[in-house]
Amino acid sequence: MPLFAIDKYAGNDTDGPWTVTFPYLSKTHVRVFIDGSEDVTFTWPSDTTITTTNAVAGGTNLLIRRETSRATRLVDYADGGSLTEAVLDEDSKHAFYLAQEALDEANEALGSGATSAVRGTVEIALQSEVNAGTDGDGDSGPLVVAPAELFAMLATETQRGILELATQSETNTGTNDTWAITPLKLTEFFTQLVLFAAKRLKAYTVTRKSVTISSGAVTFDFNDGNAFLCNLTENITSITLANPPTSGVHGEILIEFIQDNTGNRTVGGWPASVKWPKPIGSDNGIPPVITITPTTGADDIVLRTSNGGIKWRGNFSQDHV
Repeated sequence: MPLFAIDKYAGNDTDGPWTVTFPYLSKTHVRVFIDGSEDVTFTWPSDTTITTTNAVAGGTNLLIRRETSRATRLVDYADGGSLTEAVLDEDSKHAFYLAQEALDEANEALGSGATSAVRGTVEIALQSEVNAGTDGDGDSGPLVVAPAELFAMLATETQRGILELATQSETNTGTNDTWAITPLKLTEFFTQLVLFAAKRLKAYTVTRKSVTISSGAVTFDFNDGNAFLCNLTENITSITLANPPTSGVHGEILIEFIQDNTGNRTVGGWPASVKWPKPIGSDNGIPPVITITPTTGADDIVLRTSNGGIKWRGNFSQDHV
C-alpha cells in the first residue's frame, strides 16, 4: 500500500542529499532515522532534500518521515480575525497530514510481520498448514497456530501431531489405537501381567538346546535358554557359563550329560564360581564324577545364581536310566 509521509532509502556510503517527497507544514515535523537510530542534526540543503550528519553505510536503511504536531493546533481562530485562504489551508492540511500519518502507521504495522523480537502482524495458519508442520509466511505475516487448529492436529501412524496420554486402566484394557503410553504405565502393565501369569501358571515347557564340545571346551549360554543336552563325544576340560541373569534376578540352568557309545568320557574345568555341596566331614564342595557307562546313563546338573553369576550353586543327580 502507498505511504503518504514516509521515504525509505538503502544506504550507499554517502550523506546524501536525500529527497523528501512529501509536503510538510514545518521542517521541524520531519524526522530522520538510520536503522532505527534518529539523526537529530541532519541539514536541509533545499526545501526538498536533506543531508545526514554522517554517511549512510551500505547495508543500512534510511527512513525519513513526517510527524505533524499532534498535541498542539497550528491555527487558533479568534473573533474578528482575518480568515484567509492561507489560514484555512494550514488548518485543513494539519488535519489532512495527521490522517495520512495515521494511515502510514497502520500500513507499516500491517506490512511488518511479527518476529520473536518485533511486534507486527501474523496470519492464522490453515488446518492443512498446521498438519504439514512447516514454517512459512502468509500474505500478511508469519503463520501462527490457533488453539483450535492445534488441538485438531491429532497424531496418526502417518502424521505427526498431538497425542493423548492413556490412563492406567486404558493401558490395561488395550483397545485404543490413538493414545500414548508412558514408560511408568507400561511398566505397571507388565508387572500386573507377570503377577497374573504367576497366579494362573500351572505347567510350562522349556526347549532344550544341544551343545557341542570343541577341543575339550563347551559353553552353556543363558541367552540360549535354561535347559541343555551335552552328548559326551570327548572329555570336557573347560566349561563356560555365559550371559548369566543380572544380579538380583534368580537364574537356573539344567544340564544333562550323556555318554556316547565309547563311554568313559570325563567332565572337568568347572568355573571357580560354581560351588558344590560339601560332603559330611569336608570343608570343600566336590564336583560330581560323571557316569561313565556308554549310552545307558544320564547325569543331571542344576546350577542356580542370584547375583549375576558371581556364584553358582551346583547340585546333581546321577546315573538315570
